[in-house]
Amino acid sequence: MARFDRLRSAGNVFFARFALGADFYHAAVVRFTQSSLDALIRSGDALPDGTQLGDLRITDANRNGEAIFTSTAQITGTQVLGFRGADGKIKIVAANNQALQTGDYLVRFSDTSIRDDGTIYFLGFDVNDRAIVFRASPLPQATP
Repeated sequence: MARFDRLRSAGNVFFARFALGADFYHAAVVRFTQSSLDALIRSGDALPDGTQLGDLRITDANRNGEAIFTSTAQITGTQVLGFRGADGKIKIVAANNQALQTGDYLVRFSDTSIRDDGTIYFLGFDVNDRAIVFRASPLPQATP
């Protein structure tokens, strides 16, 4: 570990983003308990669309062990807001290559938060650089 940030307390558990190198391109979201340190999400983990996570920038977690994160997918460069459930499954909440229900496309994500009830709030910027506040949940994933 080179450095850490985004320290978050959730009851008697702590979450943080660890830089595994000199920058956060190779990073992990980790959970500290009284007896263990577990990596929940890592650069290189697979997304449901078959791409892999690159950097991990903005992260948050809740008391249930659910976490959200922003990342750039390797190879494609897609900006994603992702969700990792307490069951370990990763889902995409929003991506800049997918239109929202409103027909808008987001360019980037900022100021993310996940509540204990699983509700996700985030600030997104559209192609016209307008800031839009969203309340969301992970998108349902297609079954193979």
